[in-house]
Amino acid sequence: MFGIYPRNEELAIYVDQAEALMSQKTKDCYARTAQDYEKVGLCGTDWLAYRDLPELIRVFSKGETAIDFGCGSGKSTRLLKEVGLTVTGLDISASQLTLAISADPSGDYRLIDEGSQKLPLTDVAIVVSVFVFMEFGNKEAMVDAAQAIRNSLAKDGVFIMVVTTREFYSGDWLTLNTKFPENDQVISGGRVKAEFTDLEFSLTDYFWTHEDYVRVLEHAGFNHIVRHLPLGETGDGLPWKDETSTAPFAVYIAFK
Repeated sequence: MFGIYPRNEELAIYVDQAEALMSQKTKDCYARTAQDYEKVGLCGTDWLAYRDLPELIRVFSKGETAIDFGCGSGKSTRLLKEVGLTVTGLDISASQLTLAISADPSGDYRLIDEGSQKLPLTDVAIVVSVFVFMEFGNKEAMVDAAQAIRNSLAKDGVFIMVVTTREFYSGDWLTLNTKFPENDQVISGGRVKAEFTDLEFSLTDYFWTHEDYVRVLEHAGFNHIVRHLPLGETGDGLPWKDETSTAPFAVYIAFK
């Protein structure tokens, strides 16, 4: 499911073609089952945040150099490497990068300063950021990060950002629990909480609306923005709950 902001007819044709390709992903060479992602530690509801990234990258990226912005322990970085990209993982946490290097000794992982206005690479084809922009407590910081990302991209580069949807905080999910008082009244900039029931740990982040994310990307200078809402499918091999009808995550593809 794709949406374009603002509407652009030329891009709409391109996105329609992409959606047709995505619908055939089970026949595509990038098609994977949930079990295939276990090697990089992805399973359950959170897998939906990553499942379609290989196809989206193949359709929208014009090159093979990439940055994983906010790579953490490197799960998404390793996934991007498996897709065939030459990836550099960036994070502000030295302890997280230690875990990433331990799991992937041959990987390129670099420490950056929090709020850095300039990333250590330029002219890259794609920047991917998974669950990072939910950690920002204000939109000004998000715009600064998005501008730094845009400045690191090549002329035809794209930025792929994965975040939670509003519906995430009220759904009944396979491996995530969002039934917390913090989520009773979800407002823009408010604190929200989620528990990974299969991993027995919880996270507290900030909630931002779809409109917030679009405005942030536009203010950062991105020209067109596509939103993809991945849903669970029977072919995924998992006993989905609300995932088949409601998207817990949104994937934004922003064009420089």
